[in-house]
Amino acid sequence: MYQHILLEKKGGAVRLTLNRPEVYNALNETLCREIQQALKEINEDKTIKVLILTGAGKGFCSGLDLKSINIKDASVSDVVKELFNPIVTGIKTLNIPVIALINGPAVGAGCSLALAADMVIANENATFGFTFVNIGLIPDTGISYFLPRLAGNLKAFELFALGKTILATEAQQYGLVNSAVKVEELEETVDKLVAYFATAPTKAIGFIKKLVTESSENTLSSMLDQEAKFQEKAAHTNDFKEGVAAFVTKRKPDFKGE
Repeated sequence: MYQHILLEKKGGAVRLTLNRPEVYNALNETLCREIQQALKEINEDKTIKVLILTGAGKGFCSGLDLKSINIKDASVSDVVKELFNPIVTGIKTLNIPVIALINGPAVGAGCSLALAADMVIANENATFGFTFVNIGLIPDTGISYFLPRLAGNLKAFELFALGKTILATEAQQYGLVNSAVKVEELEETVDKLVAYFATAPTKAIGFIKKLVTESSENTLSSMLDQEAKFQEKAAHTNDFKEGVAAFVTKRKPDFKGE
């Protein structure tokens, strides 16, 4: 069905792999549209509790494929709006957590996709390239929103304006990565997170994701209102009933994501 992505569902998890390893999973039109379609399918599948986003081969994503998309002839604005931006929106509006598994270079728009995830787990040798300016362009694909909020304005300007590439270990210091682990520990680290989310109260996790996403835009008063609204919804889930019953009987809860 798909030409440039792999979509593998196992239990309550789905793994979306960008599959153009010969070009470090650079983004061309086909790949972008396939990611968009896959995100729609995932959003409609209520049995999925967590998404792992990664790249095939030695890289996560090297950004825009300059060879397949001639930015001299194409409308760059249209490329960004039609191909890249819907992916970011799709990731952020999923009601399940998205874990970016960074196995190698995440460059340009590829770096943007990584930072759009809810958690970022990288091998310690992976790199994050904020290299837009190196070809005379500006940051796009949502990274001008994510990076200043994660690392602060001073560090964001430095990384963007100097076109820097940094190791995952440094990215972790700036709050861009949850964990920078040894290469051989990468899959195991992500597997543990997947196992947690597969048995977690899915709706509550989705509400948490929304609160975190909205917090940077809202006032304290607005967030207090949002907390009350989402708490009301969480309190009417079967998982809440199960959580209370398990607490009272001193056993481990058996959440169903309902």
